[in-house]
Amino acid sequence: MALKIGMLFPDYASQFVGMAKGLYDDSRLVQEYFEEASNCLNINFIKLCFASSDSELSKISHAYPALFLVSSAVAALLRERGVVPYKVAGYNLGEYAALCSVGSLTLPDGLYFLSKFALLYQNELQDLDVRTIKVSGLSTGALQELLRAIDDKYSEMNVSAYQGHSVHSVTGSRTSINMAELQILKTSNAGVEGVPSEAGLHVGFMDPVVSALKMYSEKIDINNTSGVFVSGFDGLPTSQGAFIKEKLMEQIHSPVLWGDVMQNMGDCDLFVHIGPGNTLSPLTSAFYPDKPLFTINKQSDLDNLMLYLDN
Repeated sequence: MALKIGMLFPDYASQFVGMAKGLYDDSRLVQEYFEEASNCLNINFIKLCFASSDSELSKISHAYPALFLVSSAVAALLRERGVVPYKVAGYNLGEYAALCSVGSLTLPDGLYFLSKFALLYQNELQDLDVRTIKVSGLSTGALQELLRAIDDKYSEMNVSAYQGHSVHSVTGSRTSINMAELQILKTSNAGVEGVPSEAGLHVGFMDPVVSALKMYSEKIDINNTSGVFVSGFDGLPTSQGAFIKEKLMEQIHSPVLWGDVMQNMGDCDLFVHIGPGNTLSPLTSAFYPDKPLFTINKQSDLDNLMLYLDN
């Protein structure tokens, strides 16, 4: 009986210069993905991903399509080896590569949409004074109670990501978030760290971006999936393209329900982190410490996965 493989795709901030370089050097398929992407957006992705700088690669207009490209290429490389996912999910931006991996979104359509998304969001951020923090060590109820207890003039805050029972992101005006951070550190033992705004806000601040993106979403096709897609918008599995497009748009200005996503990935036998870095590995292990977890960043990672599957 074939193993049920869950593939997970990372978000912004997982990018780094040199990501997938070894896989690119060894695989004609990955090279073809880079060539196609460069032609689609007139960006030299070889130079951007392998020979630029962290600051250059981290620009929204570069990171969004580059992450999609690399993750999609790695997933295609696995498919070429016969590794086909049972379920896929992506954290925030990773959803687009997840959909590409199951034939729901083409590489050109994904690059087109993300390039428009990046431009609109980059412009929107210039006019916003916002901040996001990740809070670890407080339950959902305790965090929400603490936020409610802060004076009304600092109340422009919302939980923007539910990563687990005690890990959340909170987004709001910079003044509000600064006050919340002080209160959290003062009244609890929770950990607090900053989250780059480039990753997305997932609150009402994103409403103008969603409105402007609708015309571009109508120009791309989201097809039914060959494997099950678990959406970060509601945490539910689906394979219907029409529903997926709606959820993608709603996810942009709605909280990421990653805890619900992981709950609905529970029938997978093992997990494979697709794309640069290993940012999702700790979150995955927290939910399923006894299930095998592989991260594919280089050829030896791929070899180890194939060896496991062949035994």
